[in-house]
Amino acid sequence: MWFVELVTNTVRNLWAHKLRSFLTMFGISWGVASIIFMMAIGDGFKIGYRRALYELGTDIVIVWGGRTAGQVGDQRAGRDVVLTRDDVQAIQREYSLVKHVSPELDRELQVASPHNNGLFSTHGIAPV
Repeated sequence: MWFVELVTNTVRNLWAHKLRSFLTMFGISWGVASIIFMMAIGDGFKIGYRRALYELGTDIVIVWGGRTAGQVGDQRAGRDVVLTRDDVQAIQREYSLVKHVSPELDRELQVASPHNNGLFSTHGIAPV
């Protein structure tokens, strides 16, 4: 008996405050849907990133030059590290587990004509 009274009062209150009830239900639905969509987008990015890395290949190590973060020995922190062709040859010579080594050259080209111009990035690798 008390359950029927509870349900009746609930339905009366929902009916008396239709807009408030609708907006509350809509807000809850919107929040749940937003969380589901965000999780789906995150999973899609994760799957796409893994697929792109798999297409690049497996058992690959990529090394770039850069700038040192800390001081080592008598070398100052923040110095530039530039990799050269000698480094590629040293890796080939000294590491027997490395099957292939290929340097990459990356340059930007400024191209201009009387009507337009652009900055293009070019990449070149040595054949393995």
